[in-house]
Amino acid sequence: MQPARFGGPTPRRTSRQEQVNQLASVAEELTDALEDAKSIEAQLSSDLALTQQQLAEAVARVSQLEDNGGSALQETVAQQAAELEAERAHVRELQLRVARVEVEWNLEQALKKKGRSYNFRHFDI
Repeated sequence: MQPARFGGPTPRRTSRQEQVNQLASVAEELTDALEDAKSIEAQLSSDLALTQQQLAEAVARVSQLEDNGGSALQETVAQQAAELEAERAHVRELQLRVARVEVEWNLEQALKKKGRSYNFRHFDI
């Protein structure tokens, strides 16, 4: 064996070289991991921006539908309320006609009992 002084590798140099190689390997792995993380972060940032845009569009559509739907619903309710009022007026008119016919009928019956007749009937068409 040759002594360490004559240019042969010493255990200390070998150990030092291995440490440097290991550190270089760790540094390279960390650099790769950092690059991967940055790439993933950029992709996630892009995905987030796209999702935020889609969410904003969906909120705008929902808001528009609520506005349009609310207006249409209010118009429908107003129209139905007007139709209901017209039906109520028609029912009142029919009730008045029935009451008039009943009064005329009762009058005719009362006159018959007395031997008279009622010649002027009221007819609504």
